[in-house]
Amino acid sequence: MNKKQNMIYITAFLLIIILCVIGIFYSRRSTTQEVAEIYLNGTLVETVYWTTLEEEIHIPVGEGNIVAADCSGVWMEWADCPDQLCRKQGKIQNGRFSIVCLPNRVTVALRSAGREVDGVSG
Repeated sequence: MNKKQNMIYITAFLLIIILCVIGIFYSRRSTTQEVAEIYLNGTLVETVYWTTLEEEIHIPVGEGNIVAADCSGVWMEWADCPDQLCRKQGKIQNGRFSIVCLPNRVTVALRSAGREVDGVSG
């Protein structure tokens, strides 16, 4: 093979890789709304569609917690518990993590709107 053919193959290969990376990026972008479910003592008390928020909101939960949310995530803004672990968890942005305040029995969980739990996931 000559140098010109090698350059054509390398260019085509790199173009395919770039297109694959772009495809993976766009397929991971969520087109559904993400929901933050806020529980107090195991009971759902608030549902927030946080991905569509245009400004930061603050939600009082029970006597001692304030949950905050904006389009970039959900976090515990204030808590009166002694260890402050729920505040130290920081901002959550996907359903793999949740915020739990054990002393005040507050839980914040994220999920996609309209997605039902099946027998496999629990």
